[in-house]
Amino acid sequence: MTLKGTNHLHLYAQTRHHADAFIVGNREGLTRLRDALNKSLEDGQAQAEFFPSDGEGYDTYIKLLNDDDEELFESLEMPYSEQFGPTNRNNFYEHQTDDKNAPYNPKGLFK
Repeated sequence: MTLKGTNHLHLYAQTRHHADAFIVGNREGLTRLRDALNKSLEDGQAQAEFFPSDGEGYDTYIKLLNDDDEELFESLEMPYSEQFGPTNRNNFYEHQTDDKNAPYNPKGLFK
């Protein structure tokens, strides 16, 4: 495997609250991530494809929320990778709502 010529990027989510998160990539991968972040700031959302070290590509979706989207943001499932069941409805979920279907998967934010 070579890092040259492909946008390589690893995104490591927090395993639980207060845990660290990491973004590791080559120049092309980090540049593509930066460009996707800039596009989401301009257009409200963006998508970019990246490749981990095994070469299996994946899409990353970036969504801009407005300052008044607090209720929507709090209705999303927590981003932790440590699971306590089939979905991320674990004891780290802090934002209780009256909606019995919360927390929501962030995939629903993208059209």
